[in-house]
Amino acid sequence: MLNPSPSSINEETLQFMHFNPFFNMEQQRRYDFLIQLGQDLRRFSNHFQSYQEIGIKLCSEFSTIRSYFDQIEILCTNDSYKTLCSLFLTVDNAFTKHFSQIGEVFKPIQNFVNTDMEQLIVNQKENRKLLENYRNIEDKFASLSSNTKENARIEKEQSLMQAHSLSTLSFFDFSMKMESLELKLKSILPQVVCYFEHIIMLNF
Repeated sequence: MLNPSPSSINEETLQFMHFNPFFNMEQQRRYDFLIQLGQDLRRFSNHFQSYQEIGIKLCSEFSTIRSYFDQIEILCTNDSYKTLCSLFLTVDNAFTKHFSQIGEVFKPIQNFVNTDMEQLIVNQKENRKLLENYRNIEDKFASLSSNTKENARIEKEQSLMQAHSLSTLSFFDFSMKMESLELKLKSILPQVVCYFEHIIMLNF
């Protein structure tokens, strides 16, 4: 919950108080980058979710095939079938483990695109809303006539300060949210890359 009091502005948030086109452009660039990356990761994650679902079905089919071999008497009573049965079991276990791990590896990415990115969009909309509100109040305050009573002017000035404080803190929270997502990406993406590198090395 944002504190609307101007006193809640501390040294860390001072850089967000005054309009700086270069600083604001940098925050917008960060936001656009994260949104685009989030969309790419969502497509990436969806494809691997399909891959996992197909893999689980493959495991099920493979298990069914193995069970049919077990029911063919001429095979299951043959000692040489024991080797084939062992291979079936090894492959079955390997497939099952692999496709189960896929789901675990992609959970952080799915949480990122389904939760973190959605929250970032909410933060950005809230920031725009509060900034627009501040600018509207600022325009009205600037248009006050010289005949405005002192009490009314003080009231308008307090509303302006409160709107400015809310807008500033919202912008700060929005920027900090982006920073936390950038740090999270630096953690989860290498984990995914390392996992697939491990899989490739095992199989090739």
